[in-house]
Amino acid sequence: MSHYTPQAADSHETFTIRGGEGELICDIETGEVLECTCDAYAHYTRADVAEWRAAYPGESIDAGHDILDFGLWDIAGRYSAAEQDFRDECKLNRE
Repeated sequence: MSHYTPQAADSHETFTIRGGEGELICDIETGEVLECTCDAYAHYTRADVAEWRAAYPGESIDAGHDILDFGLWDIAGRYSAAEQDFRDECKLNRE
């Protein structure tokens, strides 16, 4: 299992993104990935916190969320958008 720390996570306010393979610990302001707990997500460098906040105004980002709920950039600079089907299903489950 891969564990990497580009910067010390304890010097940042963070939030956790969870997926079936592991977790990403990200800076709460920038979305920068500070820690990764698995090889499957090791290529992600940043979560799109601005888009998440726009999609969920007034909700707390630091509560911990599913990886499908975030757009993510990888080490090559490619962007993978949040899974809209996942968001739609979650919204239906809350209603």
